[in-house]
Amino acid sequence: PRFDTPHTHGTGCTFSACLTAELAKGVPLKSAVKTAKDFITAAISHPLNIGHGHGPTNHWAYSRL
Repeated sequence: PRFDTPHTHGTGCTFSACLTAELAKGVPLKSAVKTAKDFITAAISHPLNIGHGHGPTNHWAYSRL
């Protein structure tokens, strides 16, 4: 789904960092991609609302699910 929010700054970096961390932990690729996707979806869908314009994603949202 698409989320109506301007708080998408850093989505690519966040996704790739999460994916890399999962792979570094030895998680299989398919599971690592799913976790990274779930992480970035939570980060976008629960914005921090900091500042104006294209704000950052919420890296703490995933831990709250």
